[in-house]
Amino acid sequence: PRDRAWLAPAVAIAGMPLEAPVLVDGALLQARLCRLAVQVDEALVWLDHVEAEASRSGNPYLAHHAARERLALGSGAQPSDRIEAARQKLLAGHASHGYPLPADLRAGETRSSRSVEPAQDTTDSPTWTLEVTTLGSFSVMVEGRPLKDWRTGNARMLLVYLMMHQEGATKERLCELLYGAEAPSRSALPTVVNRLRQALEPDLPKGGTSRFILFEEGRYVLARGLRSRLDVLELRRHLAAANTTVGARHLHLDAALALYRGPFLDDVDTMPWCDLEREAIRRQIQPILEAEFARLAAGDDWKVLGELAERVLGAESHFAPALRAQAVALAMQERPDEATRLLEAAFAAMATERRLEPDEVDLDLLEAIRERTLTVRQARSALSFS
Repeated sequence: PRDRAWLAPAVAIAGMPLEAPVLVDGALLQARLCRLAVQVDEALVWLDHVEAEASRSGNPYLAHHAARERLALGSGAQPSDRIEAARQKLLAGHASHGYPLPADLRAGETRSSRSVEPAQDTTDSPTWTLEVTTLGSFSVMVEGRPLKDWRTGNARMLLVYLMMHQEGATKERLCELLYGAEAPSRSALPTVVNRLRQALEPDLPKGGTSRFILFEEGRYVLARGLRSRLDVLELRRHLAAANTTVGARHLHLDAALALYRGPFLDDVDTMPWCDLEREAIRRQIQPILEAEFARLAAGDDWKVLGELAERVLGAESHFAPALRAQAVALAMQERPDEATRLLEAAFAAMATERRLEPDEVDLDLLEAIRERTLTVRQARSALSFS
């Protein structure tokens, strides 16, 4: 904060007026820069932080600029209701504080915010040029058309890595990621790249220029300007918002669980970087779920607790906090036999598949459920995850 040397060039690049609140919220500047670099998922992450701060602080000027950024990102990157909410905020800010409107809203300055036409529904046409699913199962859609011709797992991992790292990667880095310590010579990589390009563009002529995978300045990169969607980046955005946006926490958690259909690249024979990413997602989602389990238990909402735990277990059957939450929910709904069978089966699987032993809390919980002595206080304590 004491060194403002970076601020002037960054603001100039972003094309943001100096009176904009970048000094008090750098996330707004980050959102603008990411949008200009066509890094839509990253821009949305930063924008969620901006909106959370504007809500927390009650800063209408910050909320106004956040709404301008959301409108500029367009309907292809986010649900139409978020676009409409941004339009309403801009009109309200203009009416209450005289804040300037974007050009496409100026024609409607005299209309009330209730008369604004809703954002155009684009569900009848392909939204994304490239859409990739990595959670639970792997799939790729190009302009709404599913692709099934994937000859190697390396081509899949290359695509996902480049979507996750829009700065691209050198040949040496990609060889290390795809092959590990047994990396062959760099000559093996072009074969994988060609297979990926052929899968994405079956009609691409030999020697033709790909519109997806490029080689620029010594790096393979995903082409700029693609309308792309990667589920794991969207998951991260919702998890980050669930941690910062208290009022809409349950909405972001629900959206995250809808995306989390299983571990990252679970059906692909992956390399260490995939394992690290898989664990990073678990570490990000676990404390959020634990807090939600504890909140539901504190409110004696055992039915909703069980439903939430069941959703999580549907994606990842060995997710320990969800197993405990499901057992507690069953026991507190007078279904102790089901809770007992659930825990016994989970402990047996832990021993045979992963050679792990249940911890003391789970053993005490199983005993209390078997003996029909589980109290509300014990149930809540089991889900405190302290």
